[in-house]
Amino acid sequence: MRLSDLSIPKGMTRRHFMQHLTTTSLALPAMAWFQSLTAAERSGKKTNKSCILLWMSGGPSQLDTWDPKPDSPKGNGGLFKGIDTAISGIQISEGLPLMAQQMKHVSLIRSMDTKEGNHDRGRYLMHTGYIPNPTVVHPSFGSSCSYVLGPKLGDFPLPHFISISEPSMGSGFLGMAHSPFVVQNPGSPIANLRPSKDVTGALFDRRLKTLEMVEQNFISQAGPVRRGPPGGLSLSA
Repeated sequence: MRLSDLSIPKGMTRRHFMQHLTTTSLALPAMAWFQSLTAAERSGKKTNKSCILLWMSGGPSQLDTWDPKPDSPKGNGGLFKGIDTAISGIQISEGLPLMAQQMKHVSLIRSMDTKEGNHDRGRYLMHTGYIPNPTVVHPSFGSSCSYVLGPKLGDFPLPHFISISEPSMGSGFLGMAHSPFVVQNPGSPIANLRPSKDVTGALFDRRLKTLEMVEQNFISQAGPVRRGPPGGLSLSA
């Protein structure tokens, strides 16, 4: 993969981005991630604009929902009976009769397997597609969608990645530009959305401009990489 193929977050130069990769030992894992993401984007539908992931942490077992295994010879089936669905040969739990009627719109995966016995490691794998690695923090599913779909939305007024209750696994090496906007309580107003009463519109705008100036100063003052990460890897942009 060539450095010119990398898409750099807005507000950051290619040199500055590559410096971050080399100084944090992320260069090769990050390049592999960008390559696989680019291939997935090219093979996907061009009309996709959004994605909703319902992460049912602590939810019901697959034996009580999607895979009841009523006739399993191992005796490891669930408590509920299986019922026929709109797809011939596919049964799901009797507790989901309406879903059974809509099964033609569902892609049911029963072949997923993992060697991760620890819940935290398995959760990381499911959110990022990678097993935990001490040298790199991968972006979660929502951050990946933000990276791929965000630029295509144009002047979209909402954050490109919104997470309810918890921040998922975060944006990893994609940085704050693709971090989730966390809504702690969807039934209540968003905290700190409105400025304090003593902060006028003009004052708020000046603060934003000051923040932008500080960030641009930081980006422009980043010097060249002098030392590569352990192992002798060094990249130049």
